[in-house]
Amino acid sequence: MSGRQNGNDTSFTFSTGIDSVKVVSPAQIQIDSTYAMSRNAPFVNTSQPCSLKVLMENMGDERANSFYMHLSSTGGSDFPDSIFVPFLDGHHNLAVIFPITASSVPNPNEIFASSISGGTGSMSGNPALINPPVDNNSLLITETPAELWLSQINIIAPPGALDSTISIDQVVTLSVTVINLGQAAISGPRNLTFYPGDISWGVDSLQRDYMLGLPTIWQVTAPSIAIDSAGLSIGITGSPIDENDGST
Repeated sequence: MSGRQNGNDTSFTFSTGIDSVKVVSPAQIQIDSTYAMSRNAPFVNTSQPCSLKVLMENMGDERANSFYMHLSSTGGSDFPDSIFVPFLDGHHNLAVIFPITASSVPNPNEIFASSISGGTGSMSGNPALINPPVDNNSLLITETPAELWLSQINIIAPPGALDSTISIDQVVTLSVTVINLGQAAISGPRNLTFYPGDISWGVDSLQRDYMLGLPTIWQVTAPSIAIDSAGLSIGITGSPIDENDGST
């Protein structure tokens, strides 16, 4: 350094410390995954509440401020079309959850798509970079709830008993069928129970397991006395569970 001091030209030197400037990368927001959340995702019942989670990441150093997460679909489900995100720090993840009410009509192929708009860098003030998403689609399959229907009791053997008239102590074969009128799958116990009422029907077992859509067979022996009307019934017992919403 040089200059004048007391009218004389003067120069001198001195050392300084090493200075540095950190250059940060701009805010870069990216959607990493999009998926439906429910008890049996992607399956739900009509009008069933569920949700959809979008996981995003800021891949830059700079904080991203004030942007929106958007959601659209190809079906009739009800949900907010956007959620405001106040900020996302650099190199951090954030999950945004959209509440959804499934469509009131069945839909085997409703596709959801998430996207991001807006956002500025907290230091630069520049628009945040929106990177291409890794996975911004999710499938939702909307079904009618499980509804079990039990057929009437049919006498299928012997041929002479098909008119519902049988002899005392006669062995007859009964058949019933359980059908799921809905689309949702069921789990849990699948039992039928034979109720003889006040009549002394002979039966080897009061309970049978059933398979949906297939006949369940009982062989019973008629009472030892003549009766004008010998009542009996068969019913679904246990608590089958609707796999989509957990109802019984």
